[in-house]
Amino acid sequence: MNLPNLLPMDTATITTEGILYNGMIYTCPLAIKEQWFFHSVDNDARRISVCFDPKDPNFLLLLVDHVGMVPAYKIVDSKPLNPDVLEAYHSAINILKSKWKLKRRKNKKHGV
Repeated sequence: MNLPNLLPMDTATITTEGILYNGMIYTCPLAIKEQWFFHSVDNDARRISVCFDPKDPNFLLLLVDHVGMVPAYKIVDSKPLNPDVLEAYHSAINILKSKWKLKRRKNKKHGV
């Protein structure tokens, strides 16, 4: 039994705020890990195929080429973020990543 054949299919849009479908915003760990939302700034409207349950708008199944089906969940209270706050958040995350990588390199150098 193939789940995508049981559920209706449609297309969602990947935006800087999340995966936009039917006026609601969704997210999933894979999208965050692969920075889909950050990269969507560089690209015009990126689209992704989705399966959905018409009776339950709280989740979607994303059809991702290199992974298969990935569940995405609706973000409750999805309000637009202030662009300055969003930029500060991304900047802080990137600084933390840089510090973590530097610390790992130092630890490897010293055999820790």
